[in-house]
Amino acid sequence: MSMFRRHPAEPLEQATVPWLLACAVATTAPHVEYQPHWLMAVAGLALALRTGLWIARRRLPSRWLLSLLVVAGTVAIWFEYRTIFGRDAGVALLVLFMALKPLEMATRRDAMVLIMLGLFLLLTHYFYSQSIPTGLWLMAATMLETATMIRLFGGAQPPALIVRRAGMMLLQAVPFMLVLFLLFPRVNGPLWGLPQDAHSSRSGLPDTITPGSISDLVLNGNIAFRARFDGTPPPNASLYWRGPVMDDFDGRAWRPLRLANPSPPQVEVRGPPVDYEITLEAHQQRWLLALDAPVALPDGASLTARLQAFSREPVRQRARFRFSAAPDFRFGLDESKQMLNAALRL
Repeated sequence: MSMFRRHPAEPLEQATVPWLLACAVATTAPHVEYQPHWLMAVAGLALALRTGLWIARRRLPSRWLLSLLVVAGTVAIWFEYRTIFGRDAGVALLVLFMALKPLEMATRRDAMVLIMLGLFLLLTHYFYSQSIPTGLWLMAATMLETATMIRLFGGAQPPALIVRRAGMMLLQAVPFMLVLFLLFPRVNGPLWGLPQDAHSSRSGLPDTITPGSISDLVLNGNIAFRARFDGTPPPNASLYWRGPVMDDFDGRAWRPLRLANPSPPQVEVRGPPVDYEITLEAHQQRWLLALDAPVALPDGASLTARLQAFSREPVRQRARFRFSAAPDFRFGLDESKQMLNAALRL
């Protein structure tokens, strides 16, 4: 029965703590450009506190306090993104865990968790940037992570020797990297498999926009839809395609406004209508891209008070829709009191 006895975890050598803290900083710091400022401030304070505890040789915080910090941080991230899933919220959670993990780091097992978490966090930087400086930074951070692992299990050695060994190990991995790059199958969609992000990455138009995600709307070059007009197309100045309309802002994010029993849109048509057909790519949402202002909709479609067209079911595959639009129109001259009150809440 002794083979099933649980052995105590091996305590962490204090001389390895600076290496581990350097890993935490190197893997977290680049996210300062993309994550909320309050989260990066919390991460900086947590890492600074752990550094101070190591210098002063003081005890680590209790598990109860750390659990409270994790819960509070998770709730704060939920308030920031209104979810804890998806690319941005998921990366924010990883940053939070990476910052708090050193505060309970007392054994080799804890150190290995931090190193593995750091390697995973490094991959998330490519969600936001694939530039050459980003690649160089991540290569240096990967070498630091490898060197820290060598120091953790190899004992005290000159830092230059540790870094040289880490570099040799990474060079030995280059052939395997090339084989995987050439032979690994390309997956249609993001590898992290979160539907919300997959949909926004295909269409470029999510149903919620935060200040930090506006710049992402211009990064996608995929085709969102194609249009074919029955006659002569309108001039370019009249080709305004209306997608999601977001009037509701809660201080953190913009969302479509939800009104109870909204008034139908009042559109004054001032010119001849234009008939056309669009081929819309799948985006897993109900909204449609329609030329302003829609005067005839496809079967099963509806129009909101903001002239946004919706289908009955989400667009789960490429589909065609026929519309009729009046490019020369007037709209919004007599807004309903309900809509005006909602707009004034901004």
